Amino acid sequence: MIKKVKNSDTKSYKHVADGCADRLLEVKLQFMLSIGKSLQAFLLWFQTDNPMSPFLVSDEVDLVQDLLAKFFSRKTLDTLKTTADLCKFNVEKNETHTQVDVGFQLNNYFANIHQ
Repeated sequence: MIKKVKNSDTKSYKHVADGCADRLLEVKLQFMLSIGKSLQAFLLWFQTDNPMSPFLVSDEVDLVQDLLAKFFSRKTLDTLKTTADLCKFNVEKNETHTQVDVGFQLNNYFANIHQ
């Protein structure tokens, strides 16, 4: 038997209720999951007793570029040739942003809505 719980007046309850009412919640969570998987792969690679420090900088650069590719165009990312370029890159410039690619999950979401 499911027990009905009355609505709470707390801020945290309202945040969760608003989040659950969001029609794009599943898409947003899938997007965050894709970012988490990228980070997890990086962390697992370096979770070893082997000497991995020679690979750290190049792999960090690859990780940051992979994450930036979700938000910025390839043309913009091709200008970031060195680690110094990457560190100086201003992510707040609106003209360098591209549409966020939320991927396959969004297509599934809209396909299910229209059925």
